[in-house]
This record gives sequence, structure tokens and C-alpha cells, in this order.
Amino acid sequence: MKTINIFKTFLLSLLLTFGLGVQAQVATFPHTSDFEGSFGDWVNPAGDNGDFSVDANGTPSSGTGPSIAQSGSYYVFTETSGSGTWGGQIWLECRYDFSTLTDATIDFWYHKYSSNGGTNGPGILSLDVFNGQAWTYDVFRDELGNADAWKNAVVDLSMYAGRPDVRLSWTVWVSTPQGWQCDIALDNIVVDGTGSGGGGPPTCATIPYEQDFETGITGMTATTGAQSSAGIDARGANSSLLGLHLEGNTSSSWSSSYSTGALAFANSPAHIASVSRDICASTEPTVTLTFDKAQTHSYNANYCWFRLTVDGIPIPDIFGNIYSNSTNGPFKTCEYDLSAYANTDIVVAWEGCMKYYDYYYNEGDNIFIDNIVIVEQAGGAPPSAPGTISGNDYPNGDQTGVTYSISPVNNATSYTWATPVGWVITAGQGSTDLTVIAGSIDGNITVAATNSYGTSANATLAVKSAELERTFPYEVDFENETQHSATASNTGFRFVANGWRNVDGDDGDWRADAGGTPSQLTGPGDGSSSGQADHSPGTSVGKYLYVESTSPNFPSKEFHLWSPPFDLTVMAVPTLTFWYSMYSASGAQMGLQYSLTNGNTWEPVNVAFMCTTTYTNPIIYENMGTTWRQGFVDLSGLQSQNNVMFRFVIQTGTSFDSDICLDDIKMVDAAATSISVGENITLGSSAYSGAYGLPCAIICLL
Repeated sequence: MKTINIFKTFLLSLLLTFGLGVQAQVATFPHTSDFEGSFGDWVNPAGDNGDFSVDANGTPSSGTGPSIAQSGSYYVFTETSGSGTWGGQIWLECRYDFSTLTDATIDFWYHKYSSNGGTNGPGILSLDVFNGQAWTYDVFRDELGNADAWKNAVVDLSMYAGRPDVRLSWTVWVSTPQGWQCDIALDNIVVDGTGSGGGGPPTCATIPYEQDFETGITGMTATTGAQSSAGIDARGANSSLLGLHLEGNTSSSWSSSYSTGALAFANSPAHIASVSRDICASTEPTVTLTFDKAQTHSYNANYCWFRLTVDGIPIPDIFGNIYSNSTNGPFKTCEYDLSAYANTDIVVAWEGCMKYYDYYYNEGDNIFIDNIVIVEQAGGAPPSAPGTISGNDYPNGDQTGVTYSISPVNNATSYTWATPVGWVITAGQGSTDLTVIAGSIDGNITVAATNSYGTSANATLAVKSAELERTFPYEVDFENETQHSATASNTGFRFVANGWRNVDGDDGDWRADAGGTPSQLTGPGDGSSSGQADHSPGTSVGKYLYVESTSPNFPSKEFHLWSPPFDLTVMAVPTLTFWYSMYSASGAQMGLQYSLTNGNTWEPVNVAFMCTTTYTNPIIYENMGTTWRQGFVDLSGLQSQNNVMFRFVIQTGTSFDSDICLDDIKMVDAAATSISVGENITLGSSAYSGAYGLPCAIICLL
């Protein structure tokens, strides 16, 4: 066959050299040729062994050709009864201007039939394309097809879009000695620039879907590279007469990096050929694709690779294999689970990357596909349980607009949510996104996925209601928390006394401790075992919260501690006080923030040191030594807010000695209660009093 291609190249080159005569270019699309009484814009060029003719009904020779047109009354065909055509070629050509197109396809019907069957009939039909500079041969090729039926094919011509001089040439190769049975016909050729073949995109095939290629690739789209081809012939058949045949061409443009299928496809795109089909996946949850496949290779199995793609993404078969190379073995049945694509429209493509032409080395590099079947499996199964529920696991009581969500579950048609007693679902039941009004009772948020075959197991999120604090003075001393051992993991409690809690999204958890922290030269106390104590009651068994900064919790790791919500409207001068230990020489920092949006957004609270030097900064970053220090926050600027949350934000330093501790947090009304600050600084009902001197205290100002 290579010899014939060389001969064909020589003849077409002569035509380009001496001209084709005056042939108008087609520049309006879609361009439809139905041959109803004429050739339209197609011409019989000189230099071949015969001509196409316009005909109706059957061709003159018995046992070959169509009996009627594909539609209408007329078609074009090759009459090969004359011995002058035997062993030669017959051409039909049309010239196009694709300069305004961004995509291009040719959609056509063809008929090849020889009652004798055998290897000498009914000849070969191929399509060649001239890009303005050179010819590409066999962008479509059908070597042997004895079905007495019209066949449809769609060929991608997008690589020629934008070119001003494109020529499409049909070639009929006439066999010998039985060339009189090589009549081949064409009808209803549509060239378009939309990528749809002029008749709109291929109709979406419903399930069950079957394709045995006995009538061509009807409804499918064929795509080839410069060194590959896709066609229908007897070699592609595992049963009956015809099957799909993908093959390579030459070693040109083939990459030596063929060690895996992925590399073959990535590095040798000119050798890729495929057919694809739009599939309307069923509403049924379990969808299976099967087909028969055989692969041959020339002298290296890695010269022939196959993959199946869905919407352009390679997918594994039921055994987890994505790519397969040649075994030179018989047809095998391949099976793919398409259940993940139920309820969607998808494009399934059978793709090959092959090196050598059929007759170049032995069998050549070929992929044969037959008997494609996509079905809904009988029965089916309920969907899998949903994944993690995302949302606030500690919302404020009576908070509205609290949302929870999950990712969609394959094959699920609905979702059933449940909430603790007293929580109210306001939107989203049946969907993946839920909106509720939080209640005052702790419990679980659950959700299950459902389809026609049943209901999945539940996904569960434990939730607690943060009770709005309205009774003051308020105090938490952490004395009832469980102490964490020095060897414990870097995780602490989630919910602590009086509504304080660790949250997800930071780098670790606060922990409860007594005495000194596990690391030396950090934490509370004076360095002696007897001096290491909480703030109150001031003993080695008193409890406090701290951040353990031992590896991997440094450098610059963040720890958040959230408060419950507070109603500050019931106080005249709301004030937050706390005690902290910050014995760290490695640059640890502590900040305080507040939220008016249930923790969705946060704002910093400014910090001022009541020392000989006074300044403001959102962050406390001083090394305060081993002594407990006190801070307080004047919340007068928030007195009109009935739902305020606070959080301490710790950032560890550059070493293990970054432990920071908290104890004895209070919320009081300063207008009604005198607050002692440090050793000699007091806050009365109206103003600060006392001396500015050591030991330092801090104040926080909004």
C-alpha cells in the first residue's frame, strides 16, 4: 500500500504543478452536496483512471453499488466495469476556503458492496486533504466493507480551519481482476465549520446503546492525526462482517518516549485516532460499558496503545487499567463502570496511539473494536454514604441561617437531613445544602443519600449549641478540665468549661495543665517545682489552659480559642478580664479578636501596656517572665451588641519555649463592680486609677 501512496503523491503533485483548471472555492457553510441531478461544486480532476458519475436507482453492474440513493433520488458513484479502471484510482475533488472557520468537519454517507465478497472487492475508499502546501492522505479510509447498506461517517477537519486553500479529494482504489464489482457511491456530503458536520451535533445516544459497525460509524465522530487513520473493515470485526479499525501510518512524528501509554499519547499526537459518541447517561444508578477489543503490533508492543476517555479524561476499566498495549492476541471483552456519570450527558471516546502502517511491519500497529454495548445493570444499588458534613459544629443558640453541606453523591437522587430536637430546618431538605435555626439542645446533624434502590448509611456531625451568656458576672477558671500528660499528642479538648472551645482550621489545640508545662524555661512559675502554679488558686494542682509549642508546634503555628457568645446589652460598661503567662524568649505572640457575625469574620482588639512606656498594638509579643499577668478589655464600644464572640489567637515563636497560658477569664460590668488590675492598678466605675508602674498590666481598647 505504501507503493500506491507514493504513486498517488506523484500524480497529485502533477495536478498541483499544472493546475486543476478553473475551480471555484466554496466559502459558505454548511456546504451540502446531495447530487440531485448534478455534481454541484465537486469535480472529476484529470490524471486518474476514471470518473465519478451521477446516478439514480441501481448502478449498471449487478451485484455491486446501491439500489437507491441514501436520500432523495441521486448520488455519485464510480463505474468500474471498464478494465482501464482496474488496479487504478478514481478521484473526486472540491476546493474550499476555510479562512473564516475556527473548526471544521465533513459528514458523509457512502456505499460499498460486492456480492462476491472476497479480497478483490469492493475496493478501497479514502479521503485526502490538501492544506495549501501539502497533502495528508487517508484522513478517512475504508478498506473492505461488503454490507449492502449506506454507511455514515463524520471526520474531524479542525486542523485545517483558518486555511484559505483546502482541497478535499475522494479516492476509490479499484482492485483487480474483479474490478467490475468495485462500484463505490457517495451521497449527502456536508462540510461545516461548527464541528458538527452541518447537521448539528451528533444526537445524544440513549441507554441501552449498541454499536456493531455493520452500518458504519453512524452517529459517531471519527478523529485522526496526520499519521493515523480510523475506518470500518472486516479485520475490525469480532462477529458478523464489520468492525472499527484504528491504525498507524509511519514512524514519522513518533516519539521514542513510549514507555507508558500516557507518554505515547502525550508525545505522539500525530499518531492518535479515535471515534467518539455522545451518550445520554441514564437516570439509573448503575451503567456498564462493554466492547470487544484486539490489538496488534509490528515489532514492539509499546507501539500500540489504547485508552477510553469520558469527556476527555482517561478512565480505568473495572480492573483499574487505564492504558493497554498490544498483545497480538485474540479479541477480549473490556468492561467499564460508567455509574459515576449517571444523570449526565457525556462524550465517550475509544482512542488509539499507533506507530506503523498495516503492512509496514508484519501485522502493523492496529486496534480493532467491535460490539459496543452500554446498558443499565439489572437491579442496581443504593448510593454510598455521603462524605464529611461541613458547617459550624458549635453555633449559637437561636442563631439563624446556619448552613451545612456535603459533596454530591454518585447516583443519588435526593438527600434526607435530620437535626437535634428544637433545631429548625428552614431550607435545603432533599438537597446537598441545608439551612437551619440552631436550637439549644446538643445532638447530631445527619444526612443520607437516596435513589430508587434505597437509602445509604448516614453521615454524622456532632453539634453543640453555644448558649448565649446573659448572666453576669461571668467567670471560667478551667478547674474541672482533664489534665493532659506530657507525652500526650498535640490535641486537646474540643469543648471546655462554660462554652469555650477549640476549633478546626488552625494548627493545633489548647490543652489543660497543672503545675508547669512539660518544657523547661517556659510556662508559669519561677523555674522551681514548688513555684509552678496556676493563677488561682495558685497551687501546683490548679488548672489552666496552655499552648504546647514543642515540635511540631513551632515555628509560627497558630492556635485559636473561641468564647461563647455574650449579650453585652445588659451591662453598662461590659469588661473582659483574663490572666496570662507569657514566658517566651523566642518571639511568641498573642492577639485578641472579636466577632459580630457568629465567628464568620473577626476584628482585632487593640492592646495597650500600662508601663512606663504606653503604646497600642493588636498583638502582645512581650516576654513577661514567669509571673502571671492580667489584661482587661473595655467593651464599652460593643455595649449595644447582643451577640458578641471573642477568640484568643496564639502564634508560637521560633523554638520550643513558646508556651502561653490563660486562666481565670471574667466578663463583668465595670459600672457595678470594681476591678483589681495587677498589683496596684484598679479600674473603677468611671476611670482608670492607680500608678503606672511595674509590674506591667495590659488594657485592650476597641
